[in-house]
Amino acid sequence: RGKVRIPMKLRVGFSKTNSLISKTIRWVIGAPFSHTYIRFYDEFLGLHFVAHADWPGVMIMQADKFDKENKVLEEFEFDCPELKQSLTSNLRFLGSRYDYLSILGWAWTIALRRAARIIAKNPLDDPKSLICVDFCIRVLNDAGLTSIPVGSINPKGLVNKLRDNYETMCGQRFVFERTE
Repeated sequence: RGKVRIPMKLRVGFSKTNSLISKTIRWVIGAPFSHTYIRFYDEFLGLHFVAHADWPGVMIMQADKFDKENKVLEEFEFDCPELKQSLTSNLRFLGSRYDYLSILGWAWTIALRRAARIIAKNPLDDPKSLICVDFCIRVLNDAGLTSIPVGSINPKGLVNKLRDNYETMCGQRFVFERTE
């Protein structure tokens, strides 16, 4: 018997807080948000959750708690069977450390791009640890929705790719606060 492929709705979101690090990241990348995450619904528990890479590492928390601690600005919802397996597979990163050096690498890369107007890859990208955008990219890539190299873009780059392509990816866009 063949496997039944059950669609899974999943949202890739963009948020901010009022913390100094959030404000600094927003200033460095030139965007109104500083964080990316995956929002999903667990049928067994009947609850929405957020999976994301944050300062303690990759984690899952109840969406209600996340929404109280973060200002959600924009989300893109995708509904395809491959997302369930992709998210499940990428949960192997739970507890993986946060890639603090990658944040410094992004600051250097963006400064270099601005100063010299050249394209540069983050020199401090570590495949054993993640930042928020890399976790989201892995989930989207493994589901076949994107083919973005991990470590190649920051949250602003990801939101621009999703804004440009969400309709061809059979997605929907939800804007909670105007960001463009």
